[in-house]
Parts: sequence; C-alpha cells; structure tokens
Amino acid sequence: MKRTVKGMSKDQKSRFQKKMPLKNNRLAFYYKLSSNERAFLRSLHLKKYRYQHKLFLIEGLKPVKEALLANYPIESVYISSNLDEISILEIIGLSKNFSTKIYLISPKEIYQISSLKTPEGIIAVGKINERDFEFLDEDDIPALYLWQVSDPGNLGTIIRTSLWFDVKRIFTSPGSVDVYSSKVVRGSMGAIFNMKISPNTDFELLYDRAKRKGIKFLAADMSGRKLSEFDLGSRWILVFGSESHGLPEKIIESTDYKLSIRKRGYGESLNLGVSVGIFLNELLYRDGEE
Repeated sequence: MKRTVKGMSKDQKSRFQKKMPLKNNRLAFYYKLSSNERAFLRSLHLKKYRYQHKLFLIEGLKPVKEALLANYPIESVYISSNLDEISILEIIGLSKNFSTKIYLISPKEIYQISSLKTPEGIIAVGKINERDFEFLDEDDIPALYLWQVSDPGNLGTIIRTSLWFDVKRIFTSPGSVDVYSSKVVRGSMGAIFNMKISPNTDFELLYDRAKRKGIKFLAADMSGRKLSEFDLGSRWILVFGSESHGLPEKIIESTDYKLSIRKRGYGESLNLGVSVGIFLNELLYRDGEE
C-alpha cells in the first residue's frame, strides 16, 4: 500500500524525480510496510533466518554507502523520510543496480525494524555472499585465522583493521560469531564489503592446504617470542584465539612460530582487536617500508 509519508511533500517528491530520474519505478516514495514485511525484516536480526533467506541487514549511512560503493549485492534499501535530502540523493545515485528497490518509509517504521536504540535513518538488505573455503590462492595471503572469536565488536574491528593493512582474507572457525550479524557489520564500518571472508573454516583443512604451498602459520600467544625478533615476510596465516580462552594447545603446537607482543607497562592482556592491529603493523612494516 502506498501513502504520503510525513516529512516528504509533493514538492519534495517532484524535486527528487527531476534530480534523479529512475528506471523501472524502483523507488517507492510513499510506502507503508505491512506487518509481514516488518516481521520479515526483524527476523533478519537472528542468525537462523539470515541463513535461511541468505539475507542480512546493513544499518547506518556509512555501511550502506560502503556496500553500494563496493557494488555489493543489495536487495533493497529503506530510508527514513526525515533523513536529509542530500543523503537520500547520494544513496539513490550510488544504487547502480536497478534491481535494488528503494523505499522511503516513516521514522517510526525504521525504528521498528532496526536493532539500534537511535537508528541513523537507513537500513539496507544485503545478500549473504557465502565464501566457503574450497581452495587457497597466493592472492589470499597474508591472511588471518580466528578461532572461536565471540565478540561481534572485536570481529568488526578486526575486519576493518585487516583491510587497512591489506590482509587478503579472513577465515573464522566454527563456533565464531556470525560475520553477518548487525554488530559485526556496523563495527567493520563497511570494510566487510571489501574483504574476502570465509566463515566456519576447519583449521586442519586450511593447515593442510596452506602447508602444501609453503605458507607459514603464526600463533599469537602470550608465551611466544617477541615479534621484533623475526622478519617473516608476508607469506603467512596469523592465528588468533578467542577472547577468553585463547588458542587450543593443539593449534599452538602445529604452528611454525609462536609470537607475542612485548609488554612495557602493566596489564593482564590486550583487547583482541588492538592485538591484531599491533601484530599486523609489526609484521607488515619492516625494513623501513612505508
């Protein structure tokens, strides 16, 4: 059912249509979500339904922009009628795929489908791009393997940090937090749409295939030797354990190097996302490289 949404006058509608002509009537300016549509969108906050429908939610202006800039497959975009006009036009302009539907809905409806207490006014529905681990290419190295990482904020930060340091691929183990949860997507600040990620990867399978190619495994472990003692190039997979339990002894013993960050002050441990950043900076910037 279509209707006039408060905050969008007929004059505004006319200005939008003149500024950004649209094909196939893919922009619904006056749209009211049905109860079934609201229920479906809210169900995507749960992992079970994300993987059942192969869809997930992208919340916030920056993550949605980054997804569109990366040409990530987006099924639909829901924009609050109180989002500023410039942002609305920018999102429409970035939506190059004309199969993407764009809906202007009320702020109340955005609030009803969002997981945030104060939504930014835009939510997109992205298609889950499952990249199961089948083979390992040289283009996938250097890489990270994350063992049962449970904090979505940490995983989002790690994805964002890895993109900054040009890590090629991230593998997560079975039992790790879902890559497509809203908190991970938001925490990555859009980096997830530019990073090759393979969830639910068995360590032994990855280890076997990487070893055939002569790729080293590095374990982040507090009992390891100092990072500064080695120059390991960039043909490696860096392995991190869970925030609370670290890596299983079996995995630690199978790696080529056990490395740690030197502590100069006081503290029991570092946040996992911070640790990843320090490791990547130390490993990838050697010999005066800039």
